[in-house]
Amino acid sequence: MGIAYNPRIVTDGLRVSYDTGNVKCYPGSGNTLFSLNGTEDASTTTIATATDATAGTILNHNSSTAITVNLSPNVNHEVWSMMLWVRSTGTTPSDYRNIVRLEQTGGPGYFYIIDTRQTTNTYVLGYQKDYYVNSWYTYDFNNQTQWTAQGWWCIGVSHNNTVFKSYVNGDLKNTQTQTRSVVDYTNLTQIRINPSSGNTVYMGPLFFYDKILTDDEFKQNFNATRSRFSI
Repeated sequence: MGIAYNPRIVTDGLRVSYDTGNVKCYPGSGNTLFSLNGTEDASTTTIATATDATAGTILNHNSSTAITVNLSPNVNHEVWSMMLWVRSTGTTPSDYRNIVRLEQTGGPGYFYIIDTRQTTNTYVLGYQKDYYVNSWYTYDFNNQTQWTAQGWWCIGVSHNNTVFKSYVNGDLKNTQTQTRSVVDYTNLTQIRINPSSGNTVYMGPLFFYDKILTDDEFKQNFNATRSRFSI
């Protein structure tokens, strides 16, 4: 469908669409998130939720059990986009606590991770790592001051062959080009939400695409979802 002018969420290439503030996605009980675009439901043994005044019922990352989204068919690891909303609970985050990560079966394992950090003084950070050569590329989505303010942040990332783009609140903030091969990676098989215990963030809507969103499309998705977060 491409870009619409309402605005509304871009649906072309949309594989995963979660919003735990929407009862169609999570009715308030049970252990399944239902994807709002009709595919790629997620399940786990425990779904922990909490109520946020501006966003309704949203996922609270204090569970030790990951919510697993199996991607079938798999997604090309070189061509994808993701956008999600996050907010601090105000509690100092534990170090290296994943918010969401993209995985493959076999090989290096994790392909892209967004997590919280404490010792590095970076509070929400995204990184892509090559586990064969032990190197990674990172982008800091927010810092300690921004974390303490406890505002909502819209985080976006796309990967097009060797180019990563990072977005905050609909605006392109960083473009990074890989300088080494990821030939040993296979297609993406899973999205893991809250795969670490001890996290201290809320999460709002999450969208995952098997295509590259343009700058305008990231902005469109931000504009389509921002009003409930008072931005």
